[in-house]
Amino acid sequence: MLFFEFKHTLRGLIRTPWFTLTAVGMLGIGLALVLAGFAITQSFLLRPPPYPQPDNIVHLELENSVTGNLNNSIPIHSWLEMNEHQSQMEYFGGYSEGTINVGATGNGEDQRAQRYDGVFVSADLFRVLGVEPQLGRNFQAQDEQAGALRVVMLSYALWQNRFNADSGIVGQALRVNGETATVIGVMPDGFRFPRNHGIWVNFDTDINGVVRGTGRALDGLGRLKAEASIASVQTELQSIVTREHEQFPETSQGDRLAVKTLAAEYVNSVTRGIIRAMFIAVSMVLLIACANVAGLLGARATQRGREQTIRGALGASRRRLLFGGLIEAGVIAGLATLLGLLIAQGFVSWFQRVLRSSEDGPPLWVMDISFDFTTFIFAVAVAFVAALAAGWLPAWRASRLEAGSALRTGGQGSIGSGLGRIGRYLVAIEIALSLMLLVSAGLIVRTVMNIQYIDIGADIEQVMSGRIGLFEQAYPEALQVRQVLQQAQQDMQALPGVTAGTVATSLPMTFGGGFLVANEALTDVASDQLPTANEVIIADNYFDFFSIPLLAGRDFDSRDQTEAEPVTVISRDLAARLWGSTMSAPASNDLQLAAEALGKRLRVRTSDEQWEYRTVVGVVKDVVNDGEDLAFGSGRPVHGAYYLPLNQAEARFWSLAIRGDSGADALVDDLRGVLQQIDSDLPVYWLRSIDDWIDIAVFDHRLIAKLFGAFGIIALLLTAAGLYALLAYAVSSRTREIGVRRALGASAARIVRNVSHTSMVQLMIGSIFGLILAMLFARLLANILYDVSPFDPVTFSSVLLLFTLVTVMASALPAMRATRIQPMEALRYE
Repeated sequence: MLFFEFKHTLRGLIRTPWFTLTAVGMLGIGLALVLAGFAITQSFLLRPPPYPQPDNIVHLELENSVTGNLNNSIPIHSWLEMNEHQSQMEYFGGYSEGTINVGATGNGEDQRAQRYDGVFVSADLFRVLGVEPQLGRNFQAQDEQAGALRVVMLSYALWQNRFNADSGIVGQALRVNGETATVIGVMPDGFRFPRNHGIWVNFDTDINGVVRGTGRALDGLGRLKAEASIASVQTELQSIVTREHEQFPETSQGDRLAVKTLAAEYVNSVTRGIIRAMFIAVSMVLLIACANVAGLLGARATQRGREQTIRGALGASRRRLLFGGLIEAGVIAGLATLLGLLIAQGFVSWFQRVLRSSEDGPPLWVMDISFDFTTFIFAVAVAFVAALAAGWLPAWRASRLEAGSALRTGGQGSIGSGLGRIGRYLVAIEIALSLMLLVSAGLIVRTVMNIQYIDIGADIEQVMSGRIGLFEQAYPEALQVRQVLQQAQQDMQALPGVTAGTVATSLPMTFGGGFLVANEALTDVASDQLPTANEVIIADNYFDFFSIPLLAGRDFDSRDQTEAEPVTVISRDLAARLWGSTMSAPASNDLQLAAEALGKRLRVRTSDEQWEYRTVVGVVKDVVNDGEDLAFGSGRPVHGAYYLPLNQAEARFWSLAIRGDSGADALVDDLRGVLQQIDSDLPVYWLRSIDDWIDIAVFDHRLIAKLFGAFGIIALLLTAAGLYALLAYAVSSRTREIGVRRALGASAARIVRNVSHTSMVQLMIGSIFGLILAMLFARLLANILYDVSPFDPVTFSSVLLLFTLVTVMASALPAMRATRIQPMEALRYE
């Protein structure tokens, strides 16, 4: 029986190639998206990190229950106390990410000084991970003792590319951040902890003379003992955190210890929410595809009603007829699975390429998205479920067809009426699901547009920027740092075709970082309740370079030397936050507010945990300094900023900006050459235009917009196809009725209204439920939306209008066909 039904099904599918291709194509697209979504979900959420016994590795950080600040690193003093008193972890390590400059190692382009994403590590960090070097030795306890010599571990890729896989690399000396370091080993191929880092350097744990709250801050990492758990680590070390927070509230980074698995640390809650939302979205597309295939199978069952009736009359049982219908759905699902796997593989390859192009993507082990045995089993399971979902109801109704009524109606009446109603329900469901996906895509697209066209507050045209790190080992005195910066600025401005050059600790739309601020009167407010503002140390021509308007007061000039009164220029936003409520003019009056802020004193919490007072001498327009404020959907485009003159503040990392007549890209070599002439061991990195920084800020949003946009368009096309197929079938099955109506004098317009009535009712019902689903689903995306409400009326109304147009277009052709049915045709119609 099985072989006969299978052969009979194949013959039937081969005889109707358009039906077969349409059904396989629709279901294949739905399965492809679900399979790709599963592979991505498995990589991000289900696959463990590639270390021995990864469930035993825990990540430690601090949280502040008052301010809600999460993911705070552990100050070195606290980390040492935890390391001394903990008993639940076999190994306990710490690390901090940072810039590592490797000096020139020879002649040639590849051997010049370069900057790498590096990690400063404790002695036991690699033992926590359970990974040993491929060459050389591991870090040892003496490497983190006071006065220890600097040692460095290379990644396999760096060893291959920079040092030509030199087997004698161990023991060689390098210039690392301005001092000599010895290479002690090379890690195995593929090891890039914590994300995509390629070089690791030891740090010492000497805290003599280091003020509590300053110095290195670490991410803690531990490997649990056999009898330990996350809860036991939390309980044991929380007392240390609580005691320090009570004794040193001014320097504490948090009052609560957060202990979580390694996987949870490197795929955060926002990313997990997006991946879950994506999988829900592709599942909705698959449901739409299944509904379409169910409609096609229903129409096919109606057309084959007489055949099924005759087979039943000749002795075929209902179970056999039902089984035959399910085999047909199963064959379609099997072919669709093969097609889906091919499409899904292409989609995943594209997704991987996009992720790898990201400046701040997930760890490499997360981006290794592949189709393994688990994915294959999932594909088979989903194909089976899809076959049942698409084929069960049409096959069941066809198997229950009564012989007498079927022969009288040509096999269409009893099936056709039931499946017609079911088809209308399915189309309404498709409309609801498609509307949900398109609304989500619309919200994300609006987010990207809002970020793309935001008023940054600065002129960024034709600006090329670079970053340098002036480490204490090479430039121990602040005066030396200033001399390098002043020389760089002078040399940049002397280049042919360059109109201006400036230096600052950060540039508009790049990155932020600052300290707690307060007005002079707020002396009794707890530190964890004060705002944090971006700190930007600038050269005197910074505001002119970026055309940032001065609202009141003056710019920095020759008066603001090292020994002069400490001064600051603040943004309008910071002035409003600190003094807006106490001023005579409302905060919306920018000029009046700025004028009244002049002469007031700003309190800044410096890096050595002291309060520094500065007099406000100027107020400027708000500028978006930190692109991450946009990238992570902070909900506010401008945060307060205070600017300090270069001669009155110290920093080790600086950005250089250069503007020229020939455009930003033409200035890359010029900017690199300026620094090479000053110091051949000083690499300039992050050579990007400000437009490039904006692209980085919106990378995640653009990727999500592309994904959900594609899902929504596919869902819309599938829904339109399902609606068209249903109406075409309805016109075909009502040929006799329509012909009789025409014979009795019904006009073409009335026939069109009669045929289109069904689609309009489906649109109305589907839209109601779709709007409800869209509102619920939009809440999952709230964390990534920027300057747009999850219930944005413009997006919702635009999607409704689009669906109305698509419904009209999908209804037009069947309706016009109905007007061409003639009475004689109806009489001949069987």
